[in-house]
Amino acid sequence: MFPHNPGVTYKGQLIVAEPKVLVIDLSTGEIVNIVKQDYDELREFYVITFDHLLISRRKYLLTITFDSEVSLTRRDGLYRSQYFDPVRNVTKFLAATQFAGLNARAAFVCFDEPEFIATFNVTIGRHQSFNSASNSPLIYSQLINGTDSWYWDNFATTVPMSTYLVAFIVSDYGSIESNSSQFEKSVRILAPESTIQNGYANYSLTLAPALLFTYENLFEIKYAMYKMDLAAIYDLMHVRPENLLYHPERDTEKSRFQLSQVLAHELAHQYFGNLVTSEWITGFWLKEGFATYFSFIGMNATVPEFEPLHLITTNTIQAAMEIDVLGDSHPLQFPDKENPHDTENYNSVILYLKGASIVRLMEGFLGWNVLLEGLQEYLRR
Repeated sequence: MFPHNPGVTYKGQLIVAEPKVLVIDLSTGEIVNIVKQDYDELREFYVITFDHLLISRRKYLLTITFDSEVSLTRRDGLYRSQYFDPVRNVTKFLAATQFAGLNARAAFVCFDEPEFIATFNVTIGRHQSFNSASNSPLIYSQLINGTDSWYWDNFATTVPMSTYLVAFIVSDYGSIESNSSQFEKSVRILAPESTIQNGYANYSLTLAPALLFTYENLFEIKYAMYKMDLAAIYDLMHVRPENLLYHPERDTEKSRFQLSQVLAHELAHQYFGNLVTSEWITGFWLKEGFATYFSFIGMNATVPEFEPLHLITTNTIQAAMEIDVLGDSHPLQFPDKENPHDTENYNSVILYLKGASIVRLMEGFLGWNVLLEGLQEYLRR
């Protein structure tokens, strides 16, 4: 929803059970009478109208019962993914999430804007042949009543965060975990069991903790989450699984560089995008620009053999100029088109490359120490 409009976001594959919507005034314990429920399909609002105005700063409990489908065609929200198992020569399926942008609303009813921060309690039902993972550690699993092979997985309450950061996966994946000598918090790579056994996740398991340690020391702020899970999802358009899995005898040095760059960028998002984020999607160049720029800084500390600081000019500035002359170029802070998905539909590459170029320009006239100290102060607020 937009900040100036009352309502709750929804998306086409999410169905609200209107008779089971309940609002309670926590000050009096009284149920607030609902007189009308509407859908704004253009802006994806679910709008509730009451018989009187709600009182500012008073707390209300809103309970909404809904059904959400696992999409078989989309690659956002909650959807079915797949991979080929070469050992058994079969295609296997898993459920995964992609909430980045404005797609948490496709899985659950929420105030799906980046400026709204909340904690989340995730419980996942799964068959015993699968396992699940989410943002927080698994607390316990319990048999679902009336079954002998289905379980509820109950996860700890998350840290406060935006809806687009919520994530979970249900799969038959295996995992490999770092030890405390690499990084004080758990880092795991989740991937098909055969790739784990063949050692394809070993490189990422070495690099990811080193990057988190680098960013902690660089920004002088501890990594905020309880753990870090990195899952190989085979149909994400922007992060290919080969950028998480690496075979040193088969893959090229270019593949290792790409893997390193993806990890450095995504883990930089733990500070730029997760710890702090933009109020609205029109300002997403901030998180993408800073994460792109600092991915080169992170790589320089962990894989200096690639000489990443020498690549900033060619890989970001020159690449940004090539894109910026095209007809679909636009300002970094792009205009709001009112329809949120139309607003998202800009040339997103500019956010990364031109954004990183602007950050490098800032370093040039501020100096590295001033830039870093300013960012440290801002991130601590």
